[in-house]
Amino acid sequence: MVLLENDSFLTELTRLFQKCRTSGSVAITCYFFDDGRTKPVPRKGHPESYEPADNKCLLRASDGKKKISTVVSIQHLVAMKCIFRDGSAVA
Repeated sequence: MVLLENDSFLTELTRLFQKCRTSGSVAITCYFFDDGRTKPVPRKGHPESYEPADNKCLLRASDGKKKISTVVSIQHLVAMKCIFRDGSAVA
């Protein structure tokens, strides 16, 4: 699996869509995760305070043979979804 920058991901996603246009499919998945914290969040009343940093989303796309992925902040996720919806990534 290849981890790409957001613009490169959209370019490769366009190529995947064009390749699978006549036959095949492209699967896109979205996984939400926080800032990489491995310990559980402390209970109320404990001295350690924890405020999550910028939450992120891992986007993956696959045509069954080739897999690509990118990490997007939650603030930019809406813009990425609009690009998918409007078909800008497949134009």
